[in-house]
Amino acid sequence: MSDLRVRKRFPNSGTIHIDCGSTKQNQIKLIKSLFEDYGRIWISKLNKRGVRQIECALNNSFSFLLERGDKIDKWILNNKNCFFSFLAGFTDAEGCISVSNKNNNRVSAAYYSLGNYNKKLLEQIKDYLLKYGISSMELYESKIKGRICFDKYAHNQNYWSLRISKKDQLMKLLKILKIRSKHKDKKEAIEKAIGNIKRRNILYG
Repeated sequence: MSDLRVRKRFPNSGTIHIDCGSTKQNQIKLIKSLFEDYGRIWISKLNKRGVRQIECALNNSFSFLLERGDKIDKWILNNKNCFFSFLAGFTDAEGCISVSNKNNNRVSAAYYSLGNYNKKLLEQIKDYLLKYGISSMELYESKIKGRICFDKYAHNQNYWSLRISKKDQLMKLLKILKIRSKHKDKKEAIEKAIGNIKRRNILYG
């Protein structure tokens, strides 16, 4: 559903290949740590664009990763711990947790944003966040279909974003993600965002 490509090179192969390219070293380290106990790992040198490739060879016990669903499975949605564990992993891959720059004499403010081409998936996440007491803004559509991006291919559909910026709602979510996130960069971003909210609470109540 996000960063990893999962495939069998041949239909009857006993090996499932997972691969990903990233400019972020902590992303490569995370993927390595997730799969190194279960199969062979290969990591490339940096290419001219600063991208490093990681490939993992796993057995058929990981065949569930081959499924191409556009929605979150019911067994995840029906269990609060599973849902937030899924959301933490999806946030590690697709989310942005940051503090906005100061503007118009207003103090910088933390926010959470989750983006994807799959609107149905984000609608599910929005609905289940609300079920567990966390409200978010309406989904925002970036109309980029057909636009040429930096590596010279065209987007084939528009991009959707889910955003949370209200202090109380954001703090609820960050406390949940803090104990589940595995990505070093995201864990650091969560700490900075929590610190921002605490400072604003001191300043403004």
